[in-house]
Amino acid sequence: MNSFLDKAADEIARLHHKLDSLANALRAGEILRGVKERLPHGQWLRFIQERTKLSGQTARNYMRLWKRRAELTGITSLDAAYKKLWPKRNRKIDHLKSVKRHWAKMNEQERKLFKKWIKTGSKQ
Repeated sequence: MNSFLDKAADEIARLHHKLDSLANALRAGEILRGVKERLPHGQWLRFIQERTKLSGQTARNYMRLWKRRAELTGITSLDAAYKKLWPKRNRKIDHLKSVKRHWAKMNEQERKLFKKWIKTGSKQ
């Protein structure tokens, strides 16, 4: 099993570093799924952390993409795949909508303070 895990870790690392397409993410997800099925309970996250240098969340995302691959017909971009499968996870857009709602409720003085904070305070 060690040679399988070594090959899997090498292939996952290669795919992750060359993550220029959805195909690579899907392949990484497929390999990760196979590794998880072969390891004893509780060993998968340890394998991820020690052998692949991926975060547990990234590994789970790749596996989710693999599991839902049938929904991705015609999509080649990793960003487009994430947006299609998890539209509510687009936190940047959600955050901007929230700011816009708050902005509409602010008076002129609050808006000036907010703009000042954006220019200075948020970069600290």
